[in-house]
Amino acid sequence: MQFTFQDVLADGWTGNLAIDVKFVDAFARRGAILIKQVGEFDDREQGVVVLGALDIIEALVAEHTDA
Repeated sequence: MQFTFQDVLADGWTGNLAIDVKFVDAFARRGAILIKQVGEFDDREQGVVVLGALDIIEALVAEHTDA
């Protein structure tokens, strides 16, 4: 699947990962990651969900924890 990020938005990126799961593999194959915020500004529990190539995610986590 070849696309630009504009193509994804034009094709119907909803922001709902359950619906947009078809794009996750394509993002990972291109070395990209998806970061989805969970929780609103006034929620007690907030965070992010990160999907994509595991080696990239592991490198980001390692870089953050080494600091």
